[in-house]
Amino acid sequence: MTNEAGNHERLVSVEDCDSKFAAEALVILLAEFDIPADSPGVLPENYTSLQPRQGKGAYPVLVRESQLELARLTIEDARTDARELDWEQVDIGERCDSLPLKPVPKAIKPSIRFIAMICLILLVIFVAIAIPSLF
Repeated sequence: MTNEAGNHERLVSVEDCDSKFAAEALVILLAEFDIPADSPGVLPENYTSLQPRQGKGAYPVLVRESQLELARLTIEDARTDARELDWEQVDIGERCDSLPLKPVPKAIKPSIRFIAMICLILLVIFVAIAIPSLF
């Protein structure tokens, strides 16, 4: 966020995000509505004296104090719109890849197959020894 000459308005956190991606998404959303915002965790060169906190909510999104309520309302409206979006009605176009939609299970490692085979052989031997002793 660039401060204009003579504008020394205090910056306040509109929301604390758990990831750089989430913080950057909010910064971009607010910029689309002409609300200057920034996150020290996303753009540390702008705020060298502010270090992001470690853990949950480590990336604060900062706005001018006078625009705090407008920023909160903008974020809430965007979240409401996202919750109400019916993806069945959205045309997302054709896929441009041929990757499977579900992950393909990895083949069993040879060492696991070997151990499973030994266990099966031992079970068969145990059953073969145990059955005659039952009669």
